[in-house]
Amino acid sequence: MKRNFSRLAAGALMALAALCVWALASPNQTAAAVALSPEALGPSLGVVSLLPPLVTVALAFLTKEVVTSLLAGSAVGLALLIHAEGGAGGLGQGALSVLRRLCATLLEVLTVPENCAILALCLIIGGLTALIRAAGGFEALAGRLSHHVKTPRQAQLLSELLGVAVFFDDYANSLIVGPVMRPITDRVGVSREKLAFLVDSTAAPVAGIALISSWIAAEVGAIDAGLAAAGVEASAYGVFLSSIPYCFYNLFCLVFIVCSIALGRDYGPMYQAELRARGGRPVPEGSPEPEAAGEGKGSAGLFIAVGAVAFLCLYAVVGFYHSGYRAAVAAGLLAPGSRFSLSTLALAFSHADTVGVLVEAAVLTSLLALAVGVASGAFPFLEGVNAWLQGAGELLFTAVILGLAWTLSNLIGSLGTAWFLSELIAVSLPFWLLPTLVFLACCVISFAAGSYGCMLMMMPMTVPVVVAVLVRAGEAVRDPAAFLACCVASVLAGSIFGDHCSPVTDTTILSAQGAGCALLAHVRTQLPYALTVAAVSALCGTLLTGLGASPVLTLPLGAALLWLILRFAGKKIERPH
Repeated sequence: MKRNFSRLAAGALMALAALCVWALASPNQTAAAVALSPEALGPSLGVVSLLPPLVTVALAFLTKEVVTSLLAGSAVGLALLIHAEGGAGGLGQGALSVLRRLCATLLEVLTVPENCAILALCLIIGGLTALIRAAGGFEALAGRLSHHVKTPRQAQLLSELLGVAVFFDDYANSLIVGPVMRPITDRVGVSREKLAFLVDSTAAPVAGIALISSWIAAEVGAIDAGLAAAGVEASAYGVFLSSIPYCFYNLFCLVFIVCSIALGRDYGPMYQAELRARGGRPVPEGSPEPEAAGEGKGSAGLFIAVGAVAFLCLYAVVGFYHSGYRAAVAAGLLAPGSRFSLSTLALAFSHADTVGVLVEAAVLTSLLALAVGVASGAFPFLEGVNAWLQGAGELLFTAVILGLAWTLSNLIGSLGTAWFLSELIAVSLPFWLLPTLVFLACCVISFAAGSYGCMLMMMPMTVPVVVAVLVRAGEAVRDPAAFLACCVASVLAGSIFGDHCSPVTDTTILSAQGAGCALLAHVRTQLPYALTVAAVSALCGTLLTGLGASPVLTLPLGAALLWLILRFAGKKIERPH
C-alpha cells in the first residue's frame, strides 16, 4: 500500500509538472521571455523556474530512485527552456526535442575537463579502495584500532577527527575517511548512515572554512566578483578571512557532531538507524555491500592500508602546493623563488589544480599498493588487477549519478532560478533581515544547484544589494564591515548547506558511497540534522548578527541551543540485551 501510494504521488507530481510546462508553452509566455540570459529568464518564468529541482527532490524521496528522479527533473527543465526559446510542435516533436537536448547537455557536462577528472578520480579511488580491501588492509587497520576503539562513541569521535584532519579537500575526505572507518564502525555497532553523516559533515563544512583548501579559489573568486560588481575596492581573501566567524552553518555542523557524540543521543530516522546498528545490523537495506576483505599476509594488509592513505594525503598536500605555486607565479601573483610562508601557502592552495593532483596521487598510490601487495604475497598480480577493476566498477553508478546531477545543475543555471530567488530578497526590507534571507535563499538554491554554482551566481548579486542596504540604513548599522562579512558568509554557508545534504550534489553522493550507505538512506537520516543546524544558524547566527550581535555571543548561544535540542529531543541509544 505504501509503495502504491508513493507511485501514485510520483505520477501526480509528474502530471502537475507536465501541466505547468504545457501552460508555459503558450505564445504569450514565450514572448515574455524574449531575453534568454538567465537573469532575464528566471524572473520571467517566475516560481515555475523552481520546478526542475522541486520535481527531482520530491521524486527522489517518493520513489527512492535517484537516477529516474534526476532524469525527470532534467526533462522538466529542458521542456521549460525549449518553450522559453520559442520551441513549437506537437507532443511527439516536443518529446524528441527534449530527448535530443538532454543527450546534448549530458555530453556537454561530461566533456568538461574538470568533470572528467572528477569521474576518473571516483573510479581510481574505487579501485584503490578495492586493492586495500583485497589485501585485508581495512580489516587489519580496524583490528589494530579496535584495541583502542571499543565503543560507538569512540568510533564516532575518531571519524570526526579523521574528517577534520583531511581538511584540505572535501572529495579526498569523502573518499578516504569512509572506507577507513567503515570496518571499525560496523564492528562497534555504528550505523552506516551515522558514518556517512560524520563524513559528510566534516567534508564541505570543514573545507569551506579552512584557511588553506581546494575551496579557496572558488570562494575568493566569487567574493572578488561580488566586490567588483558593487564597485568596492577590498581584498577578496581578506573579506573571506573576516567572514569565517560568521559561517555559522559550517561551525555549528561541527558543534552538532560533538554534542551528539558527547550526549550519545539521536533523533528522527537517525535514531532508528542507530538502534538497528546496535542490534547488529549496521548496513541499511539497499546499500552497496563491498566484497569481503581478504585476510592479508602478516602485516602487509596494515602496511598497505596505512601507507596508502598516508601517501595519498601527503602527495595531495605537496602537490597542491607545487601546482598552486606554479599557477600563482604564472599569474604574476607570486615572484619566482618566493620564500615559504603561511600567506604563500594559502595563495598556492587557492590556485592549485586540486582534482588533477588528486588523480595523480590516486594513480601513484594504486600502483604502489599493487606493487607492495604482490611483493608481500598479499595477492597475486592478476588478482590485484582484477580487484582494482572491480572496485572501479563499483563506482560506475556513482559516476552516472554525478553526470546527471551536473546536467540538472547546468539546466537550473540556464533557467535563471538563482536570479528569480535573488529578486525575492532584493526588495525593500529591514536591513537586519538581509543576512538571514540571503542565507535561506542560498540554502534553497544550493540544495538544487550545488555549492559552487550557488556561490558564483549569488555572490555578484548579494554584495551590491548589501552595499545598497548599508547606504540606505546609514548609522543604523553599527559595524558595516561586520555586516558585509556576515552577508558574504551567509552566501558561503548557505551554499555549503546544499552541498552537505542535497541528494543531487557530489559531496553527498561521494560521502554515501565512501561510507557504504545507500544514498537516499544517507539523505533521509541526515536531512533532519542539517535542517536543525540551518535553523539554529539562522536564529542564533545571522538574525542576531543582523541586529548587531558579535560572534562572541552568537556562537556560544547557538552551541548551547544545539546541546539543548539534542538533550531533550534526542534519545539515548542503548544496545539491546
